[in-house]
Amino acid sequence: MAWFFGNQITLLRALNETGASGLSAAYVNRHFRGVKTLYPNDFEQWSVERYCQFLFAYNLITQTEGQFHITAYGVEFLVWMTRTRRPSNRWF
Repeated sequence: MAWFFGNQITLLRALNETGASGLSAAYVNRHFRGVKTLYPNDFEQWSVERYCQFLFAYNLITQTEGQFHITAYGVEFLVWMTRTRRPSNRWF
């Protein structure tokens, strides 16, 4: 089982809210810097690339021309979370 952080779900939800326009790399970097500030011990050695690696590896997000986008699978994952009442603030 892979680890999935609640703050990655927050990013996934933000991407879902943007629709086709997606979010800029600058936005994703700001999000990650905020995560590192909140959890300095957990993410001290992490880069934004490593933070997004799980989301890319499981086909939840894509990046095109500097913009990050949620995939159809990512949308379905959020629907599944809602349907099954999975908490969004935990690792699973």
